[in-house]
Amino acid sequence: MDKRSRETLRRVEQNVLALTEMWIGASQDDSRPRGGFASSKGTDYSKLGRCIDHNTRLTTLMVYIDGFGSIIFPNRDFVEGLRGNSTIYDLHINCDYTNIVGGIGQEILNAYQENNNLSVLRIQQAGLQNGGDHLIGDVLRMCTNLAQIRLPLCNMSNEQLVPIVDAIRGHTSLWLLDLDLNRIGNAHCVAISSLLQDPNCRLHTLNLKNNSIRNEGATSLANSLARNNHLRELYLGGNPIDQSVYDVFSKILCDPSSINSLYSSNHTLDMLRLPEFPENVAEINERGTWIARNKSQIAMKKILKYHPNINMKPFFGWNMEGDGEQDLKALPYILDWFDRALHVLRWYDDDEAGKANIIRRKLDTIYQFANVMPLLFVPGLHIKEGNNNKRKKNE
Repeated sequence: MDKRSRETLRRVEQNVLALTEMWIGASQDDSRPRGGFASSKGTDYSKLGRCIDHNTRLTTLMVYIDGFGSIIFPNRDFVEGLRGNSTIYDLHINCDYTNIVGGIGQEILNAYQENNNLSVLRIQQAGLQNGGDHLIGDVLRMCTNLAQIRLPLCNMSNEQLVPIVDAIRGHTSLWLLDLDLNRIGNAHCVAISSLLQDPNCRLHTLNLKNNSIRNEGATSLANSLARNNHLRELYLGGNPIDQSVYDVFSKILCDPSSINSLYSSNHTLDMLRLPEFPENVAEINERGTWIARNKSQIAMKKILKYHPNINMKPFFGWNMEGDGEQDLKALPYILDWFDRALHVLRWYDDDEAGKANIIRRKLDTIYQFANVMPLLFVPGLHIKEGNNNKRKKNE
């Protein structure tokens, strides 16, 4: 154990307030100046485990598998220390392209199947053969408080993706899933799409860059967004996708064929990265402004933009199921809608031309109702006063 490792062990044992991150297995030439621990003796890791068990300051643990050398695991004290610790919530394991099954990687993951404190899990450069995908799936299934799952550079195939996706269904705390630099293709974009359509899915960010997803798989992902109200960022760069996928996403985000279809479009996604296309499709959803977080206001702006002349005729008979006559029941709701649209432009866009257009369209709406039902716009009191005056003159 080198000098830096002895210092790290001392600080973990003494529960030093400033030590919140630790790197285990980091080599001596590691650029990180503090918080690194490496040793060639199992007894040193046993002592470290006992110190971790009683430590209440550590929050992040990074493990470099290649830094463990020939140390024999399982090491009961080390693993029990991880299992007993209640403050570490951020776990990174760098496998250096070795199999996650067997050795310290599996021992650590087994410990966290019983320790449900994790909110961030990153497993990088892991071989998933010999059941590695199921090992990770078991951990994900038990760690229901996970907010971020990052599995980059794991050479993950379609078949290995399935148990991992199945394991995170129903995880309402999960907001980020990173599967960058794997081998995911069209076949199991269906599994990811079904996850996005799950009403319990709360993912905000999905990273699928640098995989083998083609048009078919990307189209499946796009269609799943029609029923998703939570995803805000989708990254598909580095996949063999062409222009047709751009068009599919555009229609999902904004279908102007009718007001109903426009209202039913996806108003949540505000970051979409497709390969080789400089334009960001999700700019349709007003990315970068406060309004991007309010779906109803985004829908409102789309309707105003793509339907400059709204026909009010369908609203004239809103109450015809009762007495079969046209009335003004819908008019207050429609005018309120225009007032709210004006509020959005006034406070967030400062668009003078847009404000004037809304006022014009509001007046046009009133005119359409008045033109069809003019008698309903004549105040009853004035009619009575007019009749009384006539009577007085006649008298």
